[in-house]
Amino acid sequence: MITKVVHGWHPGGLIRYLLGPGRAQEHTNPRVIAAWDGRDTAWQPVRGSAGRLVLGPLITALEAPAIAAGLPTTRSGSGRRGYVWHCSARVAATDRPLSDGEWSGIARELLAFTGQLVMEPSAIRLNELIGGMRPELERIVGPDIRIVLELDQTLEPVMADPAQVRQIILKLAANSRDAMEQGGTLRIATSAAAASGRRSSSSSGARPS
Repeated sequence: MITKVVHGWHPGGLIRYLLGPGRAQEHTNPRVIAAWDGRDTAWQPVRGSAGRLVLGPLITALEAPAIAAGLPTTRSGSGRRGYVWHCSARVAATDRPLSDGEWSGIARELLAFTGQLVMEPSAIRLNELIGGMRPELERIVGPDIRIVLELDQTLEPVMADPAQVRQIILKLAANSRDAMEQGGTLRIATSAAAASGRRSSSSSGARPS
């Protein structure tokens, strides 16, 4: 995954660029795949009579919090870094194309990694989440590291934010890769554990060997 972050002051201008043709007609099928309020594709602008996307409702919704906070919605002369956060991301040329659902998950992971996403815990099946990540983990660690999953099949669903859990596992895999320059085995295990108070009743761990 290759990313680049820029900051600005103009939410409407960014939306018009992203959902327009681009500077060199590079935007061939612009669409909304994830949103801040969980409505996701419901925010996809409809096409007007001229065939162009009607961007007004989306821009108004995005600018409303800034206006309420007294922030400018055009370029500021203050010299400060703008509050509009634009992270463009693309896969490497050798990676497979990703579905809209996968891109939606990546968007949330990027926000979680930068601390700009409110965590949304839900009941998740940890084993299924980890098992589904195997292809991505194998790409991260490379061909010289073998991945072994030791998943407790009696594990009950746990309350956690799936994007945060994915980010933790991906970071653990990257750290393990860096620790095993000559190759090795990465074991990822889940198990039920006794807990007290507000602590989780399940756990997962990863260790290189």
